[in-house]
Amino acid sequence: MPSATAFIDLYYNPIFPGAPWNFPQWKDISNIQHGLFSNDDQLLPKGINRQQSDSIQSYFHQYKILDTNKNKAKFSSSDNKKKAVVMGRKVWNDYVKTKWVTWQLHDKIIRAFTTCGIHPLTIFVAKGMDQWPNADTYIPAAVETIAIELFGLDTFSSNDHLHSQIHRSIQTFAQRSWLRIRVKAKRDQCDMRKLENEAIKAFKDLDQDNVTKGKIIQTICAIAKWKEIADTYDTKSNQEKATEMLGEIEHLLENIGIKGAGEPKTKRTGPQRHMYTIFTPWLFRNNCTLFINMATEKDLEELSHLYERYFSTSEDDENPLLNYEQPIRFSLNDIESEDMGMEKEYNLDPNTLAVNIGFTRDNLPHQFISTRHVIGKNTWDQPELFVTKPNPDYLVENRLHWHQIAGVHSITRKIFTPTSDPDHCYRILICDEVGLRKTSLTIAIIAFLNQSISMQQ
Repeated sequence: MPSATAFIDLYYNPIFPGAPWNFPQWKDISNIQHGLFSNDDQLLPKGINRQQSDSIQSYFHQYKILDTNKNKAKFSSSDNKKKAVVMGRKVWNDYVKTKWVTWQLHDKIIRAFTTCGIHPLTIFVAKGMDQWPNADTYIPAAVETIAIELFGLDTFSSNDHLHSQIHRSIQTFAQRSWLRIRVKAKRDQCDMRKLENEAIKAFKDLDQDNVTKGKIIQTICAIAKWKEIADTYDTKSNQEKATEMLGEIEHLLENIGIKGAGEPKTKRTGPQRHMYTIFTPWLFRNNCTLFINMATEKDLEELSHLYERYFSTSEDDENPLLNYEQPIRFSLNDIESEDMGMEKEYNLDPNTLAVNIGFTRDNLPHQFISTRHVIGKNTWDQPELFVTKPNPDYLVENRLHWHQIAGVHSITRKIFTPTSDPDHCYRILICDEVGLRKTSLTIAIIAFLNQSISMQQ
């Protein structure tokens, strides 16, 4: 981790020995008031004990005495598995990895990029998203601003120049954030394509069968997820796609009786030219009848509120397109932290996950029925509706989505232990956006527990 060794270079620089741990502003950021290696155990940095402190100090010293930068890079790298374990290296790298988030260093560096007008995403989009901007070209323009954000004015000479020893370490910190944004941008581009396809599929599902409240919620959420990323990469193509998608969903909401869902994004006066072949001028008109007849005022109000939540805008809204102060969004397969809850499940397909948790019948718990009623009727109240063969139109396949099966798999993996452990946490919190069927996931977990108990008996 280059940024971890950049702290060692700062510590041994001849102009500010012990930096940055003796800079007042850095003391406030890191909450380390008595230096990195205090002789008093009570004054050591939080999270580091005496043994760890001694091993880190030994690692610092071994790093310092190496004669070339090349040898230092080899010594500090943990990639080579054949290399002997260096005492203190992993402890220090792990500490910096954890504290990088706690100290909000990435956010501060991003703020400096924004102040200097060199945020890589802004440059990337402005140049047509063809090539990622070169860090070495832009970062030097922000180094002094980053120095002020992190260390204050103590790092500058009497003629207001940043000392070269500090300059190199800060450039290393900035390169880490630059790379992190690049990784996020690559993920976003992959996610954007995937989410666009999911939005299109949601529209197709609406047009293939009777419109239901669940399908409308799923479509609105799918568009919102895609649009959230597409707005960040504000290209002309994305603008046109967003306009078309919103126009279609507004047309649907009007058809089912929800008026005034925002200003129309597209005027439907006749045959239209569409970017998507799934859209037709009279999409949804012929399959809304059942929903219109069955929908309550509460259903329509909920759909209206959901639309407003995701897509309503204020004319006075002058917030910047990119909110740089928000922590960077991670996908499930995070590169910089441990198991976030779904790391094990990330690369497993639904069938494998289902088999692992005993959902061997249609990837469902044994207590689940294979079909469900389109407007929520159940087998307890009206069992006669579920015995007709073949299945009538009002019965649809009952299935769990990947994220629900993976959720059951992840939660049970986390809360169960091989042996009794009173200190283990058995509580879970299930939270996500409206319409992703958290209730179904919760029911599936209860069904898994019932099934597990039944199998043991």
